Amino acid sequence: MKLTKSPSKFTATLLCALVSFLAGMTSKASAEVHFTAGLDQTIPSGPHPIGEPPPPPLVLHAGAGFFTLSSNHLAFYLSLEDVEWQILIRKPWGQEIPIAICPMYELVSIPLPDPEVPQEAIVTVRLGCKPSGVLDLSESDITELLAGLWYVEARFVGPYIPSNLPSLVFGGYILPDDSDADGVPDFRDACGNTPAGAIINIEGCSIQQLSPCAGPWRNHAQYVKHVVRVTVSFLRAGLITPAAARTLMREAASSKCGRRRKRC
Repeated sequence: MKLTKSPSKFTATLLCALVSFLAGMTSKASAEVHFTAGLDQTIPSGPHPIGEPPPPPLVLHAGAGFFTLSSNHLAFYLSLEDVEWQILIRKPWGQEIPIAICPMYELVSIPLPDPEVPQEAIVTVRLGCKPSGVLDLSESDITELLAGLWYVEARFVGPYIPSNLPSLVFGGYILPDDSDADGVPDFRDACGNTPAGAIINIEGCSIQQLSPCAGPWRNHAQYVKHVVRVTVSFLRAGLITPAAARTLMREAASSKCGRRRKRC
């Protein structure tokens, strides 16, 4: 009988890491990605006295759009001012995807208040402008969308211009949600709830988030070693200065993180 050699410990570890990596990539690809777009228009400020800074521009808001990408399906829901709109998505290179024409109407039958002559009247009920639907995307569409290159636009097509909407076109880029406003979208953010103003790496993590004082450290030395390794990675990436790196290392060495409490 022929005996087969069992895989080495290194091979088994490598296979395990490969399986974990593929599983992580699959779960990340299948996760939902949420986007938001503001339908706005910016009106430049008028003339101002020489030597004084110009007043801030006026930003008019007509509504907002909310999008969810799941696999290759993009679900959308928009809510706009109740006037006549033609809504579309503008892709790079001038391509356009029509979404809806608003507002929407519905014919409704209502009984007339005459008990002797029962009859009904057909009235038109205005439903407002809250279109929704689902778009099927190609791989190149998804790449453009995740890169923030898609733009949703609402064009006024009614017979008159409302006083609160003096412009004819409103729009905004469809951008991935960034819950903690650290500049890294949620679908790529490995560390949520980043404190405001914290220096982060490409994955959206600060040094403090990657080296929490209350982490599962075996001892103080392990904590300090980890802080040094993370700090050096930030320094090499040009995210912090050498002086800031030295300060962080000194603070870690003098901290009580990872120190075990003495038993009485």
